[in-house]
Amino acid sequence: MAVGELHLSLAFLQKYQEFNYRFFCKITVMYDSKFASEHGLKWRNERLDASLLNTEQNKCEHLMSKLEIFMLQLEGGDKIRAMKRLDVPPIGSTPTVGQWVMFRIGLHAA
Repeated sequence: MAVGELHLSLAFLQKYQEFNYRFFCKITVMYDSKFASEHGLKWRNERLDASLLNTEQNKCEHLMSKLEIFMLQLEGGDKIRAMKRLDVPPIGSTPTVGQWVMFRIGLHAA
């Protein structure tokens, strides 16, 4: 169970790195377009591209693949069972709450 949680945490960390890098790039582009300058591009080249947020992206993938190999060995080579133990729910699939439940929560909170 702990290995599965570690695998899930690494998946979240990997998404965090990707989103942060992408949005910092968008912010610098918007800064440059709003103020008609090159300071955002210069900052991105000096700081963001050289930061650990960008340079260490492959470490999460490497650790995740090692965990998958470890679970494969624990399950005796059965890849289906190993991946089922490391089952990571898709990030976009959050459990939905019924309308009445939300209504009652809102009613009691007010």
